[in-house]
Amino acid sequence: MHVLGVVENHPEFIWATFEHNDLGPDFNRASNSATSSEDMLLFAKGATADINGILYNKSTKLGKDPHKVFDLFAYGVPTDVNNNPMRNTAQQEPLNLKNIMGINECVHSHLDDVWANYHYQGSIWANTDGMSPEGQAQMLVSEGYNLGKATQGSYARGSLGNANITMETFTQTFQKTNADININNIANCFSCHAAQGFNNHTSPIYISHVFDGYLHQQMGKTPAEIEALKLKHEKMTAGK
Repeated sequence: MHVLGVVENHPEFIWATFEHNDLGPDFNRASNSATSSEDMLLFAKGATADINGILYNKSTKLGKDPHKVFDLFAYGVPTDVNNNPMRNTAQQEPLNLKNIMGINECVHSHLDDVWANYHYQGSIWANTDGMSPEGQAQMLVSEGYNLGKATQGSYARGSLGNANITMETFTQTFQKTNADININNIANCFSCHAAQGFNNHTSPIYISHVFDGYLHQQMGKTPAEIEALKLKHEKMTAGK
C-alpha cells in the first residue's frame, strides 16, 4: 500500500510504500531474471526471463509472463546492469538504501503481530530546501513530469524507482526490456503524479489524482467521464 505523508514544505507529499514480505522476489538485473524456489502471492515458483513478468498483456490482462510479478528494484533503489545501486543519481546512494534497511531491521525487532509480515519499501519526495511556499509551487509546475527524474541535479530524493507491486504492477517501468532501463528513464510515483491535471491545467493540487477527480466532479463530470479522462492521462504519461 501507499501512505502519503502531508509534511510541512512538501506540497508534493512524501510517497511511502509498504509491502507484504511474500508478494514476490526482487529482480536481478545482472542475471536478467527474478526467481523463487516456492510459490509466492504474486509469483509462481520458478523464474522469469527479462522483465516479462511486469509487462502487461492487453489480451490476457496478465503479465506477458503470467503470474510472475516481482519488484523491479529492491526498496525502490534503481540498480545498474550489474545489479548495484546506481551512483550518479539525484539521491546519494547507498545512503538511502542503508537507511531503509536499518529502519526495517529496527522496526521488525519490535513486532510480534501481523505487521511483522510487512516491510517498508521506500519513499520518494522532492528537494524543497530553502524555497518559499510560492517557490515550491513554481518548481512543481515548471518541473511537471520531470519532477521524478533520477539524473544528478534533479529534485527527486529518496527511492527514485519507488513503486508498489500490488498497485503499480505493470508500471514499474515503461521500458520493454531490462537492457532498455537506464538512469534517464527510471519510473516512480512522479511519473504519473505531477502538477498537471487531466485537462492539462497546471497546479500542485493536481499531483493528487483524487483531488483532480473531485474538481472534475464539482464541474459536473460523471464518474465515467472522469475515468475516461484518467485513462487518457495515463496513456499520455506512459508515452513520456
